[in-house]
Amino acid sequence: MIEIVGEDLSKHLLLPTLEKKRIQCFLCKTLDNSKQRKDHYCCTTCRVGFHPECFTAFHHQDALAAHRK
Repeated sequence: MIEIVGEDLSKHLLLPTLEKKRIQCFLCKTLDNSKQRKDHYCCTTCRVGFHPECFTAFHHQDALAAHRK
């Protein structure tokens, strides 16, 4: 069984990598966050790694902005 960690209507799914392989988080790498660069999840559409919170920040900016009010 595949466990879906996060998804949105644009077909972006955050899934654990096969064999729990650690890959670089795209957002952390882009922001040069050297403390947290690798995790066990990747977006199936973008085909890059993300921490769950980075996936949300990258793909759901509008939803996060609505909660800041």
